[in-house]
Amino acid sequence: MRLLLGAEPGPEAGLARRRPMDPPEPEFSRRRLALGLRQLDLGLRTERDQMAFSVANSRALQSLVAFLRSGRIEVRRFERQFLHAKAYIFAGGPAGFIAGSSNFTYAGLIRNLELNLGRYEDPVVARAQDWFEDLWHEGAPYDLADLYEEMFHLWQPYEVYLRVLWEIYGAEVEEAAEQEGVIPLTSFQRHGMFRARKILERYGGVIVADEVGLGKTFIAGDLMRLYCERRQRVLLVCPAALRDSTWKKFIHDYHLYIESVSYEELASDRQFMDVRAAANQAKLKSKLDEYSLVVVDEAHNYRNPDTPARAAVLRRLLFGPRKDLVLLTATPVNNSLWDLFTLIHYFIRQDSALAGHGVLSIRARFEDAMRVDPTSLNPDLLYPIIDATTVKRTRAFINKHYAGEKIRGPEGQLVPIVFPDPKPITVRYDLERALPGFFDHIADALDDEHGANPLEFARYRIEEYRKGPREDEKVRIGHAVVGLLRSGLLKRFESSAHAFAETVSRMVAHHELFLQALDAGRIVTTQFLREVSGDDELPFEEALEASEHVYDGAEFDVKRLRRRVQEDLDILKKLAAEARKVQPVRDPKLAALVEELRKIAQQARSEATDAIDRIEKRKVLIFSFYADTVQWIYQYLGAAVPRIPDLEEYRGRITVVEGTTGGDDISRERAVFGFAPKS
Repeated sequence: MRLLLGAEPGPEAGLARRRPMDPPEPEFSRRRLALGLRQLDLGLRTERDQMAFSVANSRALQSLVAFLRSGRIEVRRFERQFLHAKAYIFAGGPAGFIAGSSNFTYAGLIRNLELNLGRYEDPVVARAQDWFEDLWHEGAPYDLADLYEEMFHLWQPYEVYLRVLWEIYGAEVEEAAEQEGVIPLTSFQRHGMFRARKILERYGGVIVADEVGLGKTFIAGDLMRLYCERRQRVLLVCPAALRDSTWKKFIHDYHLYIESVSYEELASDRQFMDVRAAANQAKLKSKLDEYSLVVVDEAHNYRNPDTPARAAVLRRLLFGPRKDLVLLTATPVNNSLWDLFTLIHYFIRQDSALAGHGVLSIRARFEDAMRVDPTSLNPDLLYPIIDATTVKRTRAFINKHYAGEKIRGPEGQLVPIVFPDPKPITVRYDLERALPGFFDHIADALDDEHGANPLEFARYRIEEYRKGPREDEKVRIGHAVVGLLRSGLLKRFESSAHAFAETVSRMVAHHELFLQALDAGRIVTTQFLREVSGDDELPFEEALEASEHVYDGAEFDVKRLRRRVQEDLDILKKLAAEARKVQPVRDPKLAALVEELRKIAQQARSEATDAIDRIEKRKVLIFSFYADTVQWIYQYLGAAVPRIPDLEEYRGRITVVEGTTGGDDISRERAVFGFAPKS
């Protein structure tokens, strides 16, 4: 059997016509033919690749390859010009041939409406054979068997992995080779910007979650530049401190015509009257519908979907004509995976939007992930969602894949990027000597499984004491709140005994108010207790009657609830009293801190070349998550430093910053400048 393939010219109406810039004949026709031959080859491969993976198909292909390699068939391809004729010529027995429109394909032989004529007499058959022989001798060998044998080649897993990556990202990689803009970007920043731009174009939003120090500001800046060049309005929303420092300088340095507002300014704009009744000022320069791009820095501050001053305002801002959204945050997940879901939901509102990535329901994926222990969560569960919506690189990733990357330094010269190598040192202290047995008391109070007398936190689980049918969702929320309280108290204790005592004392006050309301036949919520704590003028009894966060005690098992809350109150009072015994002079953690400060000052004196160098080498930044601990440390050091000779370098050089507020009438900006004036 001899099989002669040829390139089909295509319909007359679709043929390429020679244009003034095209080459003259016969080169123009040769190029057309070369394209036709490539399309023939591509068509064979495409049909092969689209065959379903099944045992029957695999066996059929193996049989086909065996036949093509058997020596009973030879395949050639006619490459001198287009071959549009179709003929099936028979010999070896009664000779004959069939000529017509049927291609040698499934559609041509089975499905299409074709016309074919058969001839079985000489000299017609002989002439057809001569015609074929002429074409055959001019044909080039074509290894059809090799094309199908590729299906059975063995590939290493890494090669398969690379192929998958290319299929997913190949088009992006090829497009990424574009000219740089006016904002100087490193290679990894340029790649991150390009990927963010592709996600932004497809979904109308993107999360840029690179680690701290990798230049999210530059990526966002280059994205904003694109919109500015198209004469589109850009709105930057960020914390006030960043607006007046980092972003103010960046916008000035790179001549970006954008509008920047703080979270508070955005929420108070009069255009959000339907969201916040307190919004009555003109903070935005344009109407909401005129902004084409919204950039939110530190976007994790918008992770709570129920906050009226944040989430509701941002949703209202994005409502209406399309506004692209860029969310910048190094920590998209803070409390739970639902934080990430909320951020994604700002720009992907259709639950099935990622069906093309194999995610039929985004919410269902997150629900599945939340049911799994975080330590055993399979990354594949959420990876398709994160990959489709987020740009996320780590310092380790940059060090590995962008080794030798350079950035322009302060003097204008290119210098290698070097990430500081942190060298953590653990300083241990002995609290057991200051408070014998206190560890055991806390462990007993917070261990609900093995503790002898654990805290029940009944005040936060009132739904479990309802007489009638209980709302399962409220019961579940109550359990979650108690879990957060346990971990929160442990974190407070880990921070300082003072912070722990302050928190427990506040809990004691709230428990006493709860019991006072209970004696009046009312069950109050945490929201009510917050209202009462912040209003010293409204009598308690009037607050009970006026607040909407109050339940009728008749609906609950008040006797059992009161007993449980009283037991919790007694335990909390004991813990608070014990923690209060740790006065500053008895706090071993503060003593250990002073000893470390002394060592740092001593090392600075021994290594410094002059007084300025000594000051440079003894800088210390003390961080705590809790403001109570910050004040505890600050007050202690303020008294300790003047009386300890080894700490003289620190005298008059200590300040405190809580959030965006500086202590001692020193602004946050001045405090930062005093610590690192060069930066």
